[in-house]
Amino acid sequence: MPTYAMNVFLLPNDLCREIEVLMNGYWWKGKAGSGIRWKNWASLSTPKKVGGLGFRKLHEFNLAMLSKQAWRLFTNPDSLVGRVFKSRYFPRGTFLTATLGHTPSFVWRSLFETQNIIRDGFKWRVGDGRSINIWEDPWLPDPTNPKVITVSGEGLHEAVVRSLMDVDGKEWDIDILNDILEGRDVDLIRRIPLSLRPVSDVKQWRWEEDGRFSVKSCYRRIVGEINPVNWTGWTEMWNWKIPPKIKFFFDRFVAVVCLRKIC
Repeated sequence: MPTYAMNVFLLPNDLCREIEVLMNGYWWKGKAGSGIRWKNWASLSTPKKVGGLGFRKLHEFNLAMLSKQAWRLFTNPDSLVGRVFKSRYFPRGTFLTATLGHTPSFVWRSLFETQNIIRDGFKWRVGDGRSINIWEDPWLPDPTNPKVITVSGEGLHEAVVRSLMDVDGKEWDIDILNDILEGRDVDLIRRIPLSLRPVSDVKQWRWEEDGRFSVKSCYRRIVGEINPVNWTGWTEMWNWKIPPKIKFFFDRFVAVVCLRKIC
């Protein structure tokens, strides 16, 4: 697996498929090169908890590897590489507001493909609240929607979270919260503890409990293993109150049907 190249470049989809076909053939046939491919790569790359073997899909893994570099670019814009890319592609913004630009380099074109992934996983941890826009930034403790749903009032579009705190910045100003925000937003904000000491706001990766980016959690999010939406039927099948042999028969039956789609 060309992991070094996948750290920097987005491989063509056709190349990823060709490599997956080779990996699938090696898995089933070995060095001898003979045998039957009992399952296609889509089945092998399905997570183990839903009936697959957990092999990685190369295109999605490639995006996860690139996302690691993009996350560094986003969270550390003052690094040497960050300053180079910022001066060229987003001089007056951030990685999330950048555009592809004219005649972009292959590296930037590859990193740009991860922009929505970073946007999906990014969330602020509230410190002094001076860097967080109340209305535009994700900062609420809600895994489904970390943004406020209240429509901003006249003249409040640029307001930051610091304006929702008391003078010392150690407690939320309940009167202001109730005055400009809806109940759902107020309840979520009041769950956020504030530091007794002045600390800066921190960018966090919301798919890890410690807030640190990881390729593993990024890949799981890309393929839908985090907040899955397509595998509930399979999971429910293994919870049916029927004899185990019927469950295994159903699993084998599905596998035989999938032989028609072997790559």
